[in-house]
Amino acid sequence: MPEEVTNIQTLKFEPAHLNAAAALYVSAFTRPPWNDKGTVEQARKRLEEIYETRGSMGYVLQDQKSGEIVAVAIGCFESWLDFYNLKEFYVHPDRQNQRLGSKLLETITAEAFRNGARRIYGWTARNSGAEKFWLKMGFVPDSRDIIVCLNNPISVVDEPTISHLPAPSPSKDA
Repeated sequence: MPEEVTNIQTLKFEPAHLNAAAALYVSAFTRPPWNDKGTVEQARKRLEEIYETRGSMGYVLQDQKSGEIVAVAIGCFESWLDFYNLKEFYVHPDRQNQRLGSKLLETITAEAFRNGARRIYGWTARNSGAEKFWLKMGFVPDSRDIIVCLNNPISVVDEPTISHLPAPSPSKDA
């Protein structure tokens, strides 16, 4: 049975949380299944860019005894499509399976729906414990969309020709 969430405070994500959230990001994502190679500086920049995005909303969970940030959720509203894009969601690796992720996800999704989101999107690794968590929490794969990735530049050998007009007809005067 997972430990109950105690001595944890839910706080709105603020710039003061950036350094601790970035360090936690690296700690969480340099492990399987992600095996990310990012640095704390890169993570800080990513989180700062998300935070500064119009319509951003995020929360952190802070251990009240140690003051340590133990979980982060941050994303932004995509108002033109009425959804909230949960761009980053992670829990300290040593604090997983203690219902912290569930508590944080419940908080941020309730707030997103309260603020007009009709859907919430997240992203995770396939066939991972994280995927099992999302499915357990009620998220489902979106059958309408896929995530696409390009690892190399596109090389166009020949310029495409656009010919949607019929060729001119020969002149009668010729």
